[in-house]
Amino acid sequence: MLQLYQTAGSSNCQRVRIVLAEKDLVAESHILQPGEQHTPEFRTLSPTGTVPVLVDDGDALFDSVVINEYLDDAY
Repeated sequence: MLQLYQTAGSSNCQRVRIVLAEKDLVAESHILQPGEQHTPEFRTLSPTGTVPVLVDDGDALFDSVVINEYLDDAY
């Protein structure tokens, strides 16, 4: 299952949600609290501490452009 880590109000996260909706894909949503993206635990998914992060089959992608290109190619 796809998992999307995001923060409220992020335009980068919105771009990924739009692509997911256009492709009729469902992703389990994880809404991060302010500052949570800078924790060591989250940095295992996103070394840069940025959102969104998409996890698919154990692989984490952490740039909205890369995520959208991946979704377009994979689905």
